[in-house]
Amino acid sequence: MELLTVKDLSIELEGKPLLESISFSIRTGECTAMIGENGIGKTTLLKAIFGIIPIDEGEVHHSSNLNLGWMEQNPVYTESETVTEFVEQENNSLRGLKIRLQEYEKKLPAQAMGYSMILQQYMDAGGFEWEAKVERNLLEARIPKELWGQPFASLSGGQKTRVQLARVLMNDPEFLVLDEPTNHLDDESLQWLQDWMLKFKGTILFISHDRAFIDAVADSTMELTPTSIMKVNGGYTSFIKQKELDRQTQTALYEKQEQERKNLEETIRKYRQWFAIAHQSAGERNPFAKKRAMKNITRAQSKEKALGKLESERVEKPKDKKGINLAFEHSEMVAKRLISVEHASFSYPNGPGLFNRLSFEVKKEDRIAVIGKNGSGKTTLLKLLIGELMPETGEIKRHPKLKVGYFAQEVEKLNENHSLLDSLLDIPQMTQTDARTLLACFLFRKEDVHKTIKNLSMGEKCRLAFIRLYLSQADLLVLDEPTNYLDLPSRETIDDALESYPGAVVIVSHDAYLLKKMANRILAIEDGNVHDFKDTFQAYHEWKKESERSMEDKELEGFKKQLALRYTQLIHLEENDPDKNKQILQQLKDINNELAKLEEKGY
Repeated sequence: MELLTVKDLSIELEGKPLLESISFSIRTGECTAMIGENGIGKTTLLKAIFGIIPIDEGEVHHSSNLNLGWMEQNPVYTESETVTEFVEQENNSLRGLKIRLQEYEKKLPAQAMGYSMILQQYMDAGGFEWEAKVERNLLEARIPKELWGQPFASLSGGQKTRVQLARVLMNDPEFLVLDEPTNHLDDESLQWLQDWMLKFKGTILFISHDRAFIDAVADSTMELTPTSIMKVNGGYTSFIKQKELDRQTQTALYEKQEQERKNLEETIRKYRQWFAIAHQSAGERNPFAKKRAMKNITRAQSKEKALGKLESERVEKPKDKKGINLAFEHSEMVAKRLISVEHASFSYPNGPGLFNRLSFEVKKEDRIAVIGKNGSGKTTLLKLLIGELMPETGEIKRHPKLKVGYFAQEVEKLNENHSLLDSLLDIPQMTQTDARTLLACFLFRKEDVHKTIKNLSMGEKCRLAFIRLYLSQADLLVLDEPTNYLDLPSRETIDDALESYPGAVVIVSHDAYLLKKMANRILAIEDGNVHDFKDTFQAYHEWKKESERSMEDKELEGFKKQLALRYTQLIHLEENDPDKNKQILQQLKDINNELAKLEEKGY
């Protein structure tokens, strides 16, 4: 059953068309990811669909009493607003009654009559049940009670997302709209959100640039362009496969039509040539020869009609995916070992120790992903590697000829007054043709190359910084969240660039899709310890799951032994009191039930 249907929707902004002829539908219970380039109009489309802004043309059909929950990308709140108050804002009427009740409480007993009246209104409106629901939602969102009275503004990105969900769920929505819910989340919060969305019983439409997350939760994925929307069953990987299949099919049809067009044009040319020769040689006294010559022009006209029909049904030539095919020189680092960390320890002043006697090497062939919770020290480790921070004890040795490119520094070094093109022409031996080609590979096309850097978005600055870093002839790229602020096409471009990069890479990123493609070694930071896992990101997660499963198995085996021991102890108990014997029998039954459940699970 279709819960939402959009047909031929068009939107204008400031008199200019933003979206035209957009049509799609979403089924009840479906979880749909919406993707598209930054600025294409994804959030604007959602606002138009649900009546927040007007549509210029088209139709939107959904139930008139649709219970909608909307989680905004940038919620509005005051600096002093507590976590509980933020959630309560979902129902301003009850929130207002609660505030009035609290004001009357301060004036008791003088205002006892007014207090009683407001209290009755609050109770009739279900105020105390509503307060209990606020607490229940916060607990289910795993927000500790000690944070409920803290300012919402002070929370981490992951905590804010959980609190926003707790607020949205106050009205028990059947349709959830989530605008970039994965922004600024660490791995733990991402996993929590993923599990939560998979368990949600209603319908979800969400915008995201996180490819691995989309793969994990989406039943369908749709890409928005200015004039169309393409929807595919499955996550991002399924979408990319289908899009490539469609491109190949369109290419084959285009090539077939091009061959037919050439054949028709050649046939028309020949028929007209034969007509001209036959007509010239027929003469006025040979009508039969003239008539036979006219057959050629009739055949030519027939083929011209066929050509006209072919042109009217012509398939556009698919755009080839731009690859990074320029050959730039990189320094030839002969040494295999680039950096050696020997018993290094580090802590910030008045802070806990982040690393204690840390030892590992960075080698020429390494593609290292540094992972861990937010605040675990990932960025600190990168700064230690490049020499921006120094260890308190131990030593970090770098090869004397090592050239390091650090992404964060490259962003900071951009000259705000230069254009995109000027920024690349500063690089030695860079020609204007090569600069334009490379900018196009990174999605800066045509007149975009003349944009001034100070007028670029953060995502555009990150793309430019990455280009400069890529061309820096560095032996080692050190990347701290290089895909933050980037849309999906930009992330795909970064993927391709890193895949073809000849040097070593150390990267911190929450982009699991990127790490799965490029990492061949993992440095996992946990509680000050660094686990060096010499395999892929996928292999690490499989090992991690198996380790957690093994730990759970051990705990359950221990629990089973405790139950068996308690069972033995209860059997040998002898009581003269019948009531105590009944209690013992009940305990034995309970233990038997628990043991049966464990046996069902294979323990």
